[in-house]
Amino acid sequence: MLPLGLTAQRTYSGSISLRDVRAEKQGDNLYLEAILDPADIEMNRQHMLIVTPVLRSADRTQQIMFDPVMIVGTVRHKANERAEALDGLYLEQRPSQTIVYRPNRSMEPIRMRMNVPYQAWMRQGELVFEEEVTGCRNLELTNNTYRGLSPILPPVYQPTYQISYVIPPTEEVKQRSDTYEARLNFRVNRYDIERDYMNNASVLSEVDQIIREVHNDPNLTVNQFKVTGYASPEGAAAHNLTLSENRAKSFVKYVQSQHSIPQNVVQVDWKGDDWEGLRKIMEESNFTGKQQVLNILDGTTDAQQRKNQLRNMGPLTVPCWTIIILTCAETNTRSGISPVPSV
Repeated sequence: MLPLGLTAQRTYSGSISLRDVRAEKQGDNLYLEAILDPADIEMNRQHMLIVTPVLRSADRTQQIMFDPVMIVGTVRHKANERAEALDGLYLEQRPSQTIVYRPNRSMEPIRMRMNVPYQAWMRQGELVFEEEVTGCRNLELTNNTYRGLSPILPPVYQPTYQISYVIPPTEEVKQRSDTYEARLNFRVNRYDIERDYMNNASVLSEVDQIIREVHNDPNLTVNQFKVTGYASPEGAAAHNLTLSENRAKSFVKYVQSQHSIPQNVVQVDWKGDDWEGLRKIMEESNFTGKQQVLNILDGTTDAQQRKNQLRNMGPLTVPCWTIIILTCAETNTRSGISPVPSV
């Protein structure tokens, strides 16, 4: 270490050296340690050398002085002992160690250990060693300051946080198509929808619920809304085709009045006679001619022959209906980026 402001004297030469200067924070305390090597100094028997460790803040507004180490010549040592016995030896701080300097004898390195309750300002502070040499009658011969450690502790580690993103492979767009069959009842030769007619209220409520579920799913986009109409087959084929068309269109108007469905995704189709619907009604009913109707349906696939045979049975006391086949084609639009925080 190099001294700051060395004032050389003819009767005192050399300088102390410092090594293994360390600091460590343990819990609420700060521990300091250094080895002072006086091997290079030369002093006469009347000299007194005092080395004081000082912990001070970076802005020099706060400091703590630790107990010094004192090296004295033989004559000065005796004088100090007499003064101590008579009226007390005046020193700003009592030394932690006193070593008697004897010419032509080497001195061992001196280990200095200090500890103090830790305060925040100490981290950026410094540890210095103030050297004061006095001669006869306490006349000051030299005064030096040695830098031991600066800063006392390394800066507090400040981690840098980054957000990494794991981007999944592009997911193939998934298409799906769901079909729902709604059996609405109509008055004879009418195509206006009456919610309170027969069980239409229940059927329409179920339709509304299905459409709401599709619309409220953020991962689905409806790109096709198809309505296909059928009619009960007891009338003429051409009449039933027109009737199924009008009833399908009436159903589309109802849906658009209740839900926000863009016109460009709506498709309307109609098929006329609903033979499967008639079979289903017969199988579920207690109609007297139930088995005869089923035999007709099983006996031929020709529509006109079926109509003629049914007409010969007399009027069928079954309600007029239209099967509305509602098909929703949807696109799965789920995608995303998964954030993975890392330090």
